[in-house]
Order: sequence, then structure tokens, then C-alpha cells
Amino acid sequence: TPTPPLILDGALYVGLKNKVYKLDKETGDVLVESEEMVSNVGYAMNPILYADGKLFVQVGNGVIQALDYETLKCVWSTEKIGGQTVSPISYTEVSGKGYIYMGVWNNANKDGALLCVSTDDEGVADKIKKTTWRFIPSGSSETLKNTVYTDTKLTFDEDIQEAVAEGTAGARGFYWAGAYACENFIAIGSDDGANDYGEPAESACFYTLNPVSGEIIDKISDIKGDIRTTVVYDEGFLYFCTKGGQVYKVAVDDEGNLDEPVTLDLGGEITASPVVYNDRLYVGVRGEGGQFDPDAGHAFAVDR
Repeated sequence: TPTPPLILDGALYVGLKNKVYKLDKETGDVLVESEEMVSNVGYAMNPILYADGKLFVQVGNGVIQALDYETLKCVWSTEKIGGQTVSPISYTEVSGKGYIYMGVWNNANKDGALLCVSTDDEGVADKIKKTTWRFIPSGSSETLKNTVYTDTKLTFDEDIQEAVAEGTAGARGFYWAGAYACENFIAIGSDDGANDYGEPAESACFYTLNPVSGEIIDKISDIKGDIRTTVVYDEGFLYFCTKGGQVYKVAVDDEGNLDEPVTLDLGGEITASPVVYNDRLYVGVRGEGGQFDPDAGHAFAVDR
């Protein structure tokens, strides 16, 4: 399956298996074919991201592959830390330097990581790029595989670390969770650390983090259901949804400090990222019937 298309400079870019293709937008003809990447795009759920002269692709084993935009040659890739690479990549620039962010997931109640990687070619050895920091909510690095750099900064949530140690909450990662990124903060939601099936737990967390250090700026706890949507921003507010059927609207200041959230219960699981346009919010909601049943009551909700 090809990734959703990235349209750039009149051409179309897709990942397919372990390569990236530049296609003619009008005819579909292949204009350039990349080298083989270190892994393949798997279920190909997310588009390629372009930033700072490179294409960034989510591939297997928790890896981001960077390719030169002009030649499609592989420049570097991140460490193969393991896990499912199913979250979108986000980008921002801080003090003239570019950074990308991507979540990794291992299991509903196992540790996953949020990665921060600079877009430049610094910190590369044998084509393996050093991660700027990793945010793992429980603070454990036991699930990380094949790490090349042992001194990568690890940040975590002390409350989640304590709750996991006490057995009152589960470890968690980032699945379909895209970050909103800007110069002063990034905003992202986590899983709830509970089984994917059955009643959603009220233990997911929503964070704002320092984009360069990965330290927590602010958070909202006890959110019902996994946060498996991209966070979107509009006129001073952040929006996201949960598998517990909740839509969240949270005021945020320029430094990433959060206000009390406003919530709306739409009654069904939500894994579709909200869209805010013209004072309305649009979001897809799962019905009460089977997930893959077209007549299960799925809805497209529009709210003021």
C-alpha cells in the first residue's frame, strides 16, 4: 500500500514498501525512485513529511528515515528502538534549527516513546542519527531495542512512573498520536495504559513539552480513553479526541501552559483527528456496531 501522497513542487511523493517514489502528478509516471530504506512503510498510514531539504518517512521498528529531497538518496535513519511506527511526524523550527517529532507504540500497556530528532546531519555515525531526546511516560527504557547512543536524554512523567511502580496505572505509548509543534512547545496525547478492549480507562494524559529539552511544561491527567488523534491548534486553543468518545478543547498560552479543558461527549470511539474551520469542529465518530460494519451507526459530527 502506498502512503497518503505528499504533493510538493508540482510532483507527488509516496512511500511504498522500502522505497520512496516521485511521481508525475498528472500521469502517475515514476520520475525518481529512491534507494532502499532501512525498513518498509508497513501499513503506510501516514504521509511523508518534507522539511529543511529532506523527506522524512516513518518505517518499521520505530525508525525515521531521512532522504535527500533532490536525489532521494538515504541520508540517515534513527536507531531501531522497536515498536510500531504509526504516528504522524511533526515539525517545528526553534532558534533557526529544525526538529521533528514522532510517537512509537509497543502495546496497549507497554512503554512507547516520543522521539525528538534534529533535521540537520549532526550526530550521525555510520548513517545512524542520534535522537535529541526521548519522552517515555513511565521513565523505563527496557523496551528500547538496538540503541546505538547510550547517552540520549530520557524525560518522563513522575506521576506515571510512580503509578506504574505501584500497579495503579499501566505503561503507555503513542499510537496515531500526532503532535502540534511550535517554537515554544509541542502538544501531544498518550494512550491510557489499559487494555484496548472494554471500557476505556480514565488514565490517558495530555502534555505540553519543551520542544528542545523534552521536559514537561504542563499536563492534563485522568482523560478517558486513548488519545489517538493528532492535536490541532486554532486561535489559542488545542483540540484532540479520545477513544472514550471525548472531544477536548483546551486554552493554551504562548509558553505552553494549559487552562481547564472543555469537553464534549460524542458517545463513540474517536480516532479521527478533528478539523477546525469557520468556527466549527468536524470529527468522525465510531458507531455502536462493529468497527468494520458500514451500517454500525458511524457518524461525521459537526459542532460549533
